[in-house]
Amino acid sequence: MRHRRTRVGHHLEELAQLRRWKAEAIEVLRQWDAAWLAAGRPGHLGESIAAATTREIERLRFENAAWRDGVADVVERARFSARVY
Repeated sequence: MRHRRTRVGHHLEELAQLRRWKAEAIEVLRQWDAAWLAAGRPGHLGESIAAATTREIERLRFENAAWRDGVADVVERARFSARVY
């Protein structure tokens, strides 16, 4: 009987740990949702929010650097060329 109580206690502790992990994971996902919204909701249906947001941040950083370095016209031409082809 004692072995059974120990197993039940173990399972209850494991369940509590899983519930804590789930709560933490949900909070992280909410934060990704906020970052995704702030980035303008990049990506396509079914695409990873993290991947799409990261790609958008990288694109914005590149564009910002281009403006800072005085080559914004090149970025605009590249964007126009990408749309034409």
